[in-house]
Amino acid sequence: MANKANNQTVSDQLNGPFIYHTDKYKNVYWDVFTKKAYNISASDLRRFRLFQMGPVVALMVGFVTYYYLHLDPLLALLIGVVFYGVFMLIFRFSVVKNLAEIRKFEKPVSPSMITSIVNTMEPIRIAIMAVLALAMLVLCVINIRTAGYSGTTLILNYVLAVLAAGFTVMYALALIRKLKK
Repeated sequence: MANKANNQTVSDQLNGPFIYHTDKYKNVYWDVFTKKAYNISASDLRRFRLFQMGPVVALMVGFVTYYYLHLDPLLALLIGVVFYGVFMLIFRFSVVKNLAEIRKFEKPVSPSMITSIVNTMEPIRIAIMAVLALAMLVLCVINIRTAGYSGTTLILNYVLAVLAAGFTVMYALALIRKLKK
């Protein structure tokens, strides 16, 4: 039996933030700082994918500095943020600089997150996601109240609770909009 991994091909279509697809250009990178569009050719795909992993690499750097070097969590976070900034500067000056600029590019309008959820998910799935986000919010609040955390751990629990509240509201609004249709 042939190995499936050997038969798979790497897709030449990128996805992610600031990546657009048009009929004329397969992959377009929209630079939010310069407000210019760049065509990502097939030869640049590998390098572009490497730099798309910047947030993950920065998170891992922060994780390693916290757990293995036993640094303060805020210092580890700062090191991760600085690493991400340096990573993005290298990306800007080594990858984006070499991409072909697209003149007169009309950036497509992206739908809002709630509209995207309404258009792609069934009502029962939206309801389940809303309930799960609400359960996460309740568990975070219980954890904050009972665990007796202080410092960075308490702050991270509050951040997680706020994110869970945001997702609860987002899915609830999407469910209401879906049921009105």
